[in-house]
Amino acid sequence: MKTQQIRIPRRLPQSLREQMVDLLNQQLADAIDLELQSKHTLWNARSPQSLSLYVLCDRIAVEVGQIVGQIAGHIGLLGGLALGVRRAVLDTSRLPEYPLGLSSCDEYMGSLAIALESFVGSMAEAARTARENKDFESSDVLDHGCRTAEKLLSVVKSYRQKQWRGMAEAENHLSALVQEGAAA
Repeated sequence: MKTQQIRIPRRLPQSLREQMVDLLNQQLADAIDLELQSKHTLWNARSPQSLSLYVLCDRIAVEVGQIVGQIAGHIGLLGGLALGVRRAVLDTSRLPEYPLGLSSCDEYMGSLAIALESFVGSMAEAARTARENKDFESSDVLDHGCRTAEKLLSVVKSYRQKQWRGMAEAENHLSALVQEGAAA
């Protein structure tokens, strides 16, 4: 049986790897916070279209969970420690605080849209920083996460504008999202 070696990009100076690990850990905290906010919406928002809302929020949580995994994995490839524990996320996340006591589906989805917008902006800025530092592998990970979050945000905005009717419409929107993601 062959042993798989983990490739750490040695071409990056140690100081730059440490800087990129810090940058990625910041994004990791934001992504974990966003994943939890989407789960909170999934568990608590109620509407006549609850099933389509459930499907949408579950898809967001799954997609953001994949972003979390990609960022954490890349931190490891850089030789760093992925700080995905509760305390680190609480202390580090820059996403707006998720308001408690929301009552309408629109309030829940509005709050989720604000968090997604903030996440998209921070991911784009982090990807720019990685590119400026000539760490193109980190920028690729961040750009991919940013594109995914942009697509999720557009679906949330569409949901808020149209209040999709029924499961079929939700599945159509989400299928288009998944197909676009696979093509990217």
